Amino acid sequence: MRLLKHAYQQGNKRAPYDVLTYCRAEKKGIPVWAVDAIIDDSEAAPRDNGKKSERLFLDGLCYTAVKSLVANDHTWEEAYEKTYALLKPRVQSPEAVKHGYRRGHKLYKAGKLYLDQVVQMRG
Repeated sequence: MRLLKHAYQQGNKRAPYDVLTYCRAEKKGIPVWAVDAIIDDSEAAPRDNGKKSERLFLDGLCYTAVKSLVANDHTWEEAYEKTYALLKPRVQSPEAVKHGYRRGHKLYKAGKLYLDQVVQMRG
């Protein structure tokens, strides 16, 4: 992960998204720098279709972050709280993270949400 962080610091905008993919596959926690980089990238990116795009992005991020934390021995409530702390002010409460996780999970189960899809929307 140090190499990906270094790549990001050298200007590789894809590196934080690769960290998400890696952490999900390896069931590891997502580093704060990667979440910050993705949020910064989403704020700088032009909006392709407004609120729907933003909601899909945040739901995908909530789903990935919560799933990663639970896989690393956090309780569901801890995962919602930690994800809220990372995504504040983009989400309004741990309860909003919970709803975002559920929407992301439904999309994922239906085959409509892929991490690459979130990357394409912002990268």
